[in-house]
Amino acid sequence: MKTRYLFATFLFVSCLVFSQTSENSLYERLYLQTDKDMYLSGELVWLKLLTSTPEGQPLNFSKIGYVELLEKNVSQAQLKVELSDGIGNGSLVIPTALPTGYYRLVAYTRYMRNEMPVPLFEKVIGIINPFVQQEQNPLFTGVSTNTQPVQKAKNTITVSNQNSYHTRNLVELKLDHLPENVHSLSVSVSAKDFTSIFPSENISQWQQEIQNQQPYPLSDKYLAEYEGHIVLGKLIDENTGQKALYDEHIIPFVSFPGENIRLFAGKTAKDGSIQFFTKKISGSKEVVSSLSGNNASKYRVDVESPFILDHTTKELPILELSGSQEKLIQRSLGLQVLYSYMNDSLNRSESLENLFKYSPDRLYIMDEYTKFATMQEVITEFVTFVRFRTLYGQRYLSTFRQDIGYSSGNTLVLLDGIPIFNHEIIFRYSPLNVEKIEIYFDRYVYGGKWYDGIIQFVTRNKNYPDLKPDPSTRFFSYDGTQRKRVFYSPVYDTETERNTRLPDFRHTLYWNPDIKTADKKSVSIPFYTSDLKGEYQVVVEGLTEEGKPVYATSSFSVE
Repeated sequence: MKTRYLFATFLFVSCLVFSQTSENSLYERLYLQTDKDMYLSGELVWLKLLTSTPEGQPLNFSKIGYVELLEKNVSQAQLKVELSDGIGNGSLVIPTALPTGYYRLVAYTRYMRNEMPVPLFEKVIGIINPFVQQEQNPLFTGVSTNTQPVQKAKNTITVSNQNSYHTRNLVELKLDHLPENVHSLSVSVSAKDFTSIFPSENISQWQQEIQNQQPYPLSDKYLAEYEGHIVLGKLIDENTGQKALYDEHIIPFVSFPGENIRLFAGKTAKDGSIQFFTKKISGSKEVVSSLSGNNASKYRVDVESPFILDHTTKELPILELSGSQEKLIQRSLGLQVLYSYMNDSLNRSESLENLFKYSPDRLYIMDEYTKFATMQEVITEFVTFVRFRTLYGQRYLSTFRQDIGYSSGNTLVLLDGIPIFNHEIIFRYSPLNVEKIEIYFDRYVYGGKWYDGIIQFVTRNKNYPDLKPDPSTRFFSYDGTQRKRVFYSPVYDTETERNTRLPDFRHTLYWNPDIKTADKKSVSIPFYTSDLKGEYQVVVEGLTEEGKPVYATSSFSVE
């Protein structure tokens, strides 16, 4: 019988970094690109993250990037983005209540916080709220112009397209003179109806800026998220409400409820601080913390925010808009119509990967068997190689193994992924709520503790109805890394599709943060215009494996 060690995190890379001198240490920088610079409240910000060394070389180190939308020093929206090979992409929804003004979009990794001051990436975006008007910030008081020169990248490609198109027409962007060994390449196409006085810093300008920065000595306070997101917590004494010291008999867990098993044991420091090394927890909303051990009821786990809590205050100028009020009303109505008719298409996400790769050795679908009133009858009548055993006056679920027979109460029991260490809770749980029972017979190790088998009870709606957990179990809301939203881009190939009465008021026509070049010198990118007329800006940005920036722009009109 083999033992399966689950979710082990190897920290040798981080330990190596911290053991080196400042001159030889690994430093990380992060670049953030968005689809445009001006947004309406409630609109989506499409974004891409790219990590590198201070010299501009692509870097595959941190696996999580953090993005925050700041008003002065207060965070108005936060986002965790999963990074793969140093690249990540996501989307941020502008809160509808934000007033018109300029806001800072900052990005960083946990590892970057070891450098003080933190080398944040900062970008200023404009947000227009046509429904909230402030006397000190009138909408139409002046004209903003982009007067800063745009520096071209050393390795510039060319973008070919027509000068004008009709609505719902096919656009064929052609990217020529692509460099070899492209590490990352992205393309955005959006309308240019309003201009910000804060032009976007392109990747070439950013690279020169970080090369001129002087790195600061690294601390060892923030462990790099080299394998996945680290959920932070602390052990709390229930009697005092204060942080408790390390108790070697207590093992903390966090689980992400649902049909899939997503359970992580925590590492507790001497001061009671806990780190849970998680992986693939995108899209999770409700998290359960629990404790295993004889004195577990004396404690609880409080989860802490992984974001920066003390941002520096920065004052930004008043947002003054160029253009007519009619153009603003048109864009606002277009956004409302888009969400009214295309909400499902705009909110499609990629499917969640199953982290627990093993298939159950036994699977019991409850509707295929006679319904029983108690869980004891269910286990006794048709679940083989599993039984309730009484040890020291308490009932435990045990699985059978050829080498040891029935286990001595150390089976890991889950209900919709939530660990149930007091098996009496399962004994009293109604089997009518359960859709299926999954049995795993191997030996598994979580957090240094071994378990003879896993038994998971999956309820019909995967929402653990009527569960009455032990006192150390806590339920709370927690956002994992963002599930990747699928960019909505309709196709108008046929006359019927072009003549459909369904409105199309897309302001960003195209967004692709991951263009695959396959080492070709040129690629063609097709997409369709919407019903919005006006000028559109094309921005192409990227980085080669050698660290050379790639940047190009173009424009066209829709009539």
